[in-house]
Amino acid sequence: MGEIGELHIGGAGLARGYRNRPDLTGERFVANPFGAGRLYKTGDLARYLPDGNVEFLGRGDHQVKVRGFRIELGEIEAVLDRHPGVRRSVVTVHEDRSGKSLFDAENKRLVAYVVPDWRRQSEAGDEEDADSGQAQVSQWGQLWDLAYAREAPEDDPTFNVSGWNDSYTGAPIRADHMREWVDTTVRRILSLGPDRVLEIGCGTGMLLFRVAPHCSHYCGSDIAPNALRYIERHKDHFAGDWSTIRLRRGAADNFDDLAPGTFDTVIINSVLQMFPSIDYLVDVLAKAVRTVTPGGAVFVGDIRARPLFGSIPWRHPTGSGPGWAVPGRALAAGAKGHGHGGATGPGSGLLYCPETVSPRHQPRGDPASPWRCPQ
Repeated sequence: MGEIGELHIGGAGLARGYRNRPDLTGERFVANPFGAGRLYKTGDLARYLPDGNVEFLGRGDHQVKVRGFRIELGEIEAVLDRHPGVRRSVVTVHEDRSGKSLFDAENKRLVAYVVPDWRRQSEAGDEEDADSGQAQVSQWGQLWDLAYAREAPEDDPTFNVSGWNDSYTGAPIRADHMREWVDTTVRRILSLGPDRVLEIGCGTGMLLFRVAPHCSHYCGSDIAPNALRYIERHKDHFAGDWSTIRLRRGAADNFDDLAPGTFDTVIINSVLQMFPSIDYLVDVLAKAVRTVTPGGAVFVGDIRARPLFGSIPWRHPTGSGPGWAVPGRALAAGAKGHGHGGATGPGSGLLYCPETVSPRHQPRGDPASPWRCPQ
């Protein structure tokens, strides 16, 4: 009398067992030590009172009953603990703030508390970001491969501006504006005195056909095979020695076959906005810096400034700014925005934050002029 124990029930109304659960039936339905038949182990804690009543004292395990359903809290905790970002979890039953009794079935709810595993969560997040970034790069490659499949202009195949649309109006950019942009970019690249050049994202060769004749070696790299086939198909229009040209297919971060110090100039022009993340950008720039010789340059052109991006919806832009030469170890940084210029029109793109470059490395006078940093 008065001792606490597990409540067992039996009698004519006792069930035969759990349907299709022989293991659980054998665990819960046990032989009756006091007579014939079996007893069911309820898992409830109870004791006899002196007046003959049975006092219910709760559960002997973590099972709860919510709105008529028996729930094993441990099973929920086990599922939560399998998540890579969870170090430990506890699930319990809470009542809402209405003030009703905890034993009001309609008032109870399950609440889980977790202790995060920040290390595993960070690793899992990095893997997800990397997978997402690679998927975005692959999608860009497919999109541009379709764009580069278009027919070349008959008058000048080296000046193929098909698909270059205004980021403000969505209309094709005027040819004279594009030619001014190309000529300005080429002039600034040539002012660096390039001889051995790697261009990341060479496209249909608007820069290649104009810069490569001044170089002893020019490697044009692009993720879209149709772009490389286009250049190869129109090599007769190249003004220099075609044997100095190498075309390679690969994403911007693929430097596997490029040895350190192979080039004196790396060009990343009008492709930065299509990078999937700032981490991808930093990785590409770091690899590009290792590829250039001491005193060489990494030319990053046709980029959009994050501080100026908010003004685009209210006033017509004057055009894409010219590129900056970023030699040495200077790494630009960006932030995701709502769109970018170039050949795709409005859409998600990477924006550039000038504040991430040390003020002592910034140019004096014209902020758009080329500038250098020490190797």
